[in-house]
Amino acid sequence: MPTKATAANTWSIVNQRAHCQGQSDFVQESPAIDLAAPQEGIALLLRHDHVHDHLLGIDVPADCRLGDHWTRGSDVTAVYEPKDAQRLRATAMWRLHPERRAMEPHHEVVAWEVVVSAQTSALKSDSSLAVVSTLAANTISWGELHGESFQLSGHASPTANCILVRRDAGTSCLVAVHPTDLRRIEITHRRGRVAIGCWLFSSTVEKGVLLRSRVLAAIGPATNDLAWATSVALDFGASTPPLTS
Repeated sequence: MPTKATAANTWSIVNQRAHCQGQSDFVQESPAIDLAAPQEGIALLLRHDHVHDHLLGIDVPADCRLGDHWTRGSDVTAVYEPKDAQRLRATAMWRLHPERRAMEPHHEVVAWEVVVSAQTSALKSDSSLAVVSTLAANTISWGELHGESFQLSGHASPTANCILVRRDAGTSCLVAVHPTDLRRIEITHRRGRVAIGCWLFSSTVEKGVLLRSRVLAAIGPATNDLAWATSVALDFGASTPPLTS
């Protein structure tokens, strides 16, 4: 049964669709997640750019089914049960960051994070999972976040753990994998849009082991985007790791 939201909840769920109650200067419609289609991630329409973005989708196997879901505070969690021989059970917890960082007067940054967990009931299983964001893009920069250092480059890098997407009008978007969690990032371009695949975990997971990783997406003004992206990335890199049990 769908979980009913309380007054303190950021998310409400109706017919397996989670709606985020947080407001932003940049988002025209309430962001929403179709929990039965986790690959689509957080769907939102940008007010100034007039484009649709899909952030932090989970690329679970096609035969996985939604097993359970609930809300708590600023989080919405969904569990995806496997049907194949790998028996990889995936859990995604999407979270709206409660604090928007005001980098300039009347300019805000809104950010979401997804914590992805994987475990198997098989003796061993392929644990490969990707967090996928698909969004409008004019240019992209590859970034590396290490400790208190954050640098951007226009050239693809196998060690990059952040991507900054720029559009002609209105907004930029930062997608960042926590530095301790990255396996690799893959990017594909098609007709003015870009798909960013953040691959997590090692190649195998054993029974009884729980894997957990996190990816962040933030949208802010195109003006001075390097400043706010640096601040958000450094805060994310320094954040407390999720629980391991």
